[in-house]
Amino acid sequence: MTLEAMYQFLLNHFDEVSMPWELKHEDDIPAAGFYLASLLKSKGYDVTLGSHYDEASLQKMADFSPDVICLSTTMLVSIGALRKVVDGIRRYMPGVFIIAGGVFVWKNHLSSLTRYSQNTKDIYDYGLFNQKGRELSIDAFVAAPHGAEALLAILKELEKGRRRDLAYISNLILPVPGKGYMQTARKEEPVDYNEDITQWEFIDEMPSRIPLRTSVGCPFRCSFCDFCTLYPKMHMRSAESLSRELSMINQRLKNRVSVIHVSDDNVFINPKRLQEVCGVFERCGVSGWIAFMRASSVNEGNIDLVKRSGLLMSILGVESGDENQLRRMRKHMDIRVQKKGIELLDAHGISVLMSFVVGFPGETRETIHNTIRFLNSLELQQAITSYHMYPLYLFPLSELGDPEFREKWQLRGSAGKWKHATMDSDQAMDFAYNIYSNVPDLPYHYYDESNFFNLSMFSLEERTELFRIRNRMARQLMENRPGHAVAGSFREIAAIMGFDPEMVPDGIAEKFYVKEGG
Repeated sequence: MTLEAMYQFLLNHFDEVSMPWELKHEDDIPAAGFYLASLLKSKGYDVTLGSHYDEASLQKMADFSPDVICLSTTMLVSIGALRKVVDGIRRYMPGVFIIAGGVFVWKNHLSSLTRYSQNTKDIYDYGLFNQKGRELSIDAFVAAPHGAEALLAILKELEKGRRRDLAYISNLILPVPGKGYMQTARKEEPVDYNEDITQWEFIDEMPSRIPLRTSVGCPFRCSFCDFCTLYPKMHMRSAESLSRELSMINQRLKNRVSVIHVSDDNVFINPKRLQEVCGVFERCGVSGWIAFMRASSVNEGNIDLVKRSGLLMSILGVESGDENQLRRMRKHMDIRVQKKGIELLDAHGISVLMSFVVGFPGETRETIHNTIRFLNSLELQQAITSYHMYPLYLFPLSELGDPEFREKWQLRGSAGKWKHATMDSDQAMDFAYNIYSNVPDLPYHYYDESNFFNLSMFSLEERTELFRIRNRMARQLMENRPGHAVAGSFREIAAIMGFDPEMVPDGIAEKFYVKEGG
């Protein structure tokens, strides 16, 4: 329940039927989707772009009568999720040729080659290509960090009709009925990231949130992260290349308001890079952008440039409020520097979204307490900063998959179900709630929260109080407190928002519970 959703709920007299309960996903097409669409259109193919697999979206796709589905797995995190998408496609387009590529396919391929998956029996196997073969109804996999060359070669071969033969194309994994999979020859892809960019003139409708990649890779080696294994080399685009793409975007937008969503793992690699990227954005007239970065990137000397560049939201991987945990994670971050950077961004009206990992080896009640203390110590001036938490998830290509690391911490289990010397996954979930319930004033991040709405509708004091009451009401709901307690909290919210608090019924709590099948 964002502040805007609660306001609309009151305005509509609690008529949930007329409320937009579902998250808005119209702008959730990943960067790979726009890139692929522009690439294929530039080669003369007729392309439609989609990102949903609900019944209406699948029917719309089927009406296009495609010969081929090019499926990016960048935003998929499990074989089960991939299977759901493919099964949906097959229900509506049983004979279509499906090509799958992207990050999840690349992870599966790399995992099948590592000693981790061979020597660690209980690690979650990205088992798409294991020896038994979990065959999906996918006709070809592109297993490469980029993959455009292999994709275009497949499409060219398919134009031959039934005489097609894909085995000669490099960087593919092909299903062999009853036997699993075969891998074609490996070949390193020559990719010039300054030239191989999204060609926005080929995109039919510009989104309001536009993905842009300024670099590939990350120089840091955080223990829980697998980015450095997936893309071990850093590639930073030139200022000229960025200016060229932003110019294309501006020409298409024609003064329409939009937000640039930088999809880098870390946009500010060093002080020089910060100056370069922010300088390009300022010169190109970027009205607003958001990105992943480190709090240590900003300081008193560069914050004005960062503000002028149009940065609206900084997404920061804080991960823990405990110095020892940060060292164990190999974050190489001083918690005091993080605090100063967060407060500096907030003071300049730049929204901050902090992420935390709960349950990394070494996590204890004391380290959790230090994270709570860190969050409560932040001196924020705008009420536009929020946080969210992720109970530890084991990626086999991260250091958490290394047999020596696992033995050191007595780490057992996989994915989201694990146990180590100081905590298990169930305890991590409990401690995540413990953090939430002991940080009453800092808002937890809700996906659709709109700072634009909040700033325009409520004063700083009102926003601060609304977030505090919302936190309390959420805890009342999660702890199944009596309905009158929830109603009391919502009446306080109604009064601050300018509504008659007596309009809130005692049974309001029932409106917030998701019923089975609903």
